[in-house]
Amino acid sequence: MKDSIEYKTILIVEDEVINIKIDRYAISRYFVDINILTATNLGDAARVVNQNHIDAIILDTIFPEGENNLIPLEYKVRPGILFLRHIRNLNELKNIPVLCTSRGIDKVLISEINSLDASFIMRPYNVTEFVNILIEMLYR
Repeated sequence: MKDSIEYKTILIVEDEVINIKIDRYAISRYFVDINILTATNLGDAARVVNQNHIDAIILDTIFPEGENNLIPLEYKVRPGILFLRHIRNLNELKNIPVLCTSRGIDKVLISEINSLDASFIMRPYNVTEFVNILIEMLYR
C-alpha cells in the first residue's frame, strides 16, 4: 500500500503581503497536503497559472493596476474580476475553483463573482469559514 499524500496546489493572488501571510498561515495550519504559490500582481498570476498545475485560486479583487480613483468602486470592473473572466475563458482553466476576496462588498461585485462561478469571502475573514470554503473547493 502506497503511503503518500496527494498534494494540491493553491495560488494566492494578492498584492498585500500581510494578507498573503494570513492566508498562508491559515492554510498551513489546517492542511498538510497543500503547496502554496503566490503572485503579488495579475501579470505574475498569469505566468504562474500558465507554468503550473493549479487546483484552486484565492484571488483578491482589488489591485492598484488599472484602477481609476475618480470612478466610484461599485461602477468599476475590478482588476481581479477581469483576471477571473480571463481564466474562465480558457478551456483548461474554466473549471478551476476560485475564492475571491475583498475588503469591501457591493451588489455589482457579488453579481460578477456569482456569474463567473466563484466563491467570495470578505476580509478580514473568519478562519473557520475560510478553511471550510477551501475544503469544499479542493475536495468536492
